[in-house]
Amino acid sequence: MSEGEVSVPEALERIGSSSLTERNKGLTELSLIFKHNANSTRLEVVTDKGYHLIFEALFRCATTEKSLYVNASKKTTKTSAAARLSQCAGVLRSVVEAGVRDVKMKTAFALLDHITQTLPMSDGGLCEPLTLSYTKALRLLLEFQPHVEHLPRKKRWEETIDFCVDTIQVFGMDTDKTQTTRTSSYGSLRSPDGSVEGALRSSVRDSGSRTVRTGSASEATELVACLRLLTHASNVPLLEKAQPILSTLTAFLQDTRSTNSAYQDAFTTINNVLMRTALDAVTMAQGAVRELIPVIKEAWSTKQTSLRDEMVRTLILSRPHIAAMFMNPAAHSIREDMESLLETLRLDYSRRPEREQLQVDDLVLRPIAAIDRKLFPMSSANLALRTGNNRSESQWSIVSLLAYFSVKLDSSSISDEAQVQNRDFDGPRKRTRIAKNLDEHLSQLSHPSAAVRLCALQTLALCDQANCLVDADLQKILDHLTSMLSDSLAALSSWAMVALSTYCSQQKATAPRFQTAWVKIFQIASRSLTSTATSRSACHLMSAILDARLVQYISVADTIEGIVSSIELTGPATLCDSTISFWTCVLHTIAAENPSAATMSTERILHWLCNRWTPSEYLVRNPYAAIDSVQASLKTGAIFYSTVNT
Repeated sequence: MSEGEVSVPEALERIGSSSLTERNKGLTELSLIFKHNANSTRLEVVTDKGYHLIFEALFRCATTEKSLYVNASKKTTKTSAAARLSQCAGVLRSVVEAGVRDVKMKTAFALLDHITQTLPMSDGGLCEPLTLSYTKALRLLLEFQPHVEHLPRKKRWEETIDFCVDTIQVFGMDTDKTQTTRTSSYGSLRSPDGSVEGALRSSVRDSGSRTVRTGSASEATELVACLRLLTHASNVPLLEKAQPILSTLTAFLQDTRSTNSAYQDAFTTINNVLMRTALDAVTMAQGAVRELIPVIKEAWSTKQTSLRDEMVRTLILSRPHIAAMFMNPAAHSIREDMESLLETLRLDYSRRPEREQLQVDDLVLRPIAAIDRKLFPMSSANLALRTGNNRSESQWSIVSLLAYFSVKLDSSSISDEAQVQNRDFDGPRKRTRIAKNLDEHLSQLSHPSAAVRLCALQTLALCDQANCLVDADLQKILDHLTSMLSDSLAALSSWAMVALSTYCSQQKATAPRFQTAWVKIFQIASRSLTSTATSRSACHLMSAILDARLVQYISVADTIEGIVSSIELTGPATLCDSTISFWTCVLHTIAAENPSAATMSTERILHWLCNRWTPSEYLVRNPYAAIDSVQASLKTGAIFYSTVNT
C-alpha cells in the first residue's frame, strides 16, 4: 500500500532509524497514509500481521522518544522530544482506529500492554505528551466488544481496570487542589457501634494520601468511557473489582464540576456494577449509593435527558438498599438527603407542562389480575405502563420513585417514633404522627398550579398499596381525592379517579365506616362516563370499586340500572380497556344480585359493544389488544345470556 511515492514499509524503516529527522519524517508519512485512506478500501488489505509490525515500530519509537523526554536536561530538548512523542501517539491512535476490527487477540494484547506500561512514569505521574492520544487509543480498542470479552483471560481485564482506576485518580478528579487516592474498601466501613451510618457518611478517601496533579478533562473522559466499556461485557468478573470502580467513580462524580459526557459514562458504569454485584456485596453497594444521593441531587438540573435516565436507573437499582438504610434508627442523614433529592425531583417534574408529564393514555387500565407482568414490566401493584414509549417510561420512572421513597420514608419515620414512645416511658403517650410525605402530597392538591396538583395525584396513584394505611390517613386521602373528581380540568379529574382506584385494594377500604364515601365516589364517577376525556378513568374506578366489593349493590343499584337502561345517553363515551372491564363487572354484579334483569342488561351491553366496535379506529393503537378485549367481553356476555335463558 502506498500514498503517492510513500509506502508503509518505507515509513516504518524511517521510524526505526536512529536519526531524529528520519524518525520524524517516518511518523509524518505513516500519519498521512492512514489519514488519507481512512475511508478507503485500500486499508482492507492490511492484515493482523501487518498491523502488528506497524505497532511494534511505533512501540519502539515511543519507548525511544520517552527515554529522551525523561532524560532531557535542556528545555528545548525536552520540548522537541515531547512534540515527537505526541506525534507518535497520534499516529498510534490513527492506526488503532483503522485496524481495531482487524487485529487479533495477540496484537490487541500487545497494544494494551504497551499503553498501560508506557503511559505511567516512575514518579507515579503520567507521560503527558502521550496521555490524550493513548487514552483515546485505549477507548477505541475497547469499543470493539470482542476484545473486551477476551480480556478476562490471563488477568488482562483486572489489570486494565486497575490501570484506568489508578490513572483517573492521578488526574486529580478535575479539581484545582491536591486530591487523595480513594482505595478504602466499603466492606470494612463501619462505625464503632456496629452501625453502617457512620460508614455511609465517611469519605472514601484513604488516610494514606499522595499528591496528584490536575489532569485534562478530555483524558479523564476517555478513561471513564473505558471503564464503561470494560464493565459492559457479560463475562467479566465484576465482583472482584466492584469496590475500586465504585469508590473511584463516586469520588470522580463528587469532584467533577461539569456534567459532561464523562458524567453519564460514570453513572452507566456504576449501574453496570450495581446490576450485577449489589446482591453479593450489600454493604459495598449501600456505601456507594449513600454517597451518590447528594451527587444526583446536584446533577439533576442538567438538560441532558440521557444523563437523567442513567441517574434514574441508579435510583431504581438502589431502591432496596436505600429502603434498608431508612430502617436503621441512626441513619438520619440519609433520610434528610433523600428528602432533599425527592424535593428536587418533585419541583422539576411539577414545572413541566402537562404534555411532558405522564398521561392517563400511557397507562393500562385493567383489573390487577388481568395485567400480565411479562407484557407490562413497568407496573405498580395496581397500574401498568404501556410499552414502547421512551418518553412515558422516563416519566413513569420518576413518579414511581417519588411514590416509592415517599412511602418508605413515612414508614421508617413512623416506626422510629413508635420505638421512641415505647422506651421506658410510663406517662401519657402521644399519638404517632401521620405520614409527613403523605400530608405533603395531599396539601399540594390545593396548590394553584395545575402541574403541581397533577404531580401530587400521580404520586398518590403510584404509591405502593402493600403498605397498610391507618383509618385516619385513608379517610384524608378519600376526602381530598373526592374533592378532585369534579375538577374543571379533565386531566386532574381523570388522575384523581385513577388514584382512587389504587386505594380500593387497601385492607381498611372495606371497613363499614368508608362505605358512604365509596358510594359517593361511585356516583360522582358515573357522571363522568359520558365525557370522552374522563370516561376511561371513570370506568376503571367504578370497576375497581365493584371488584373490591366496597359498596353494597343496593346502594348503587339505581346508578347501575340507570346507566344500563339509558346506555346510549349515560353509558361510557369510549370503547377501551377499562370500558370492557367495567361492563364485565356490571354483568357479574347484576347476574349475582338481580338475575331477573340480567337478560335485558346483557342484550343492551352487547348491542352497545357492537355499535361502538369500529376496527378502523384502532389501527393506530394496538389492534390486537382491542380485539382480544372485545372478544373476551362478547364471550362473557354470551355466557351470561345463555345462563339466564336456561
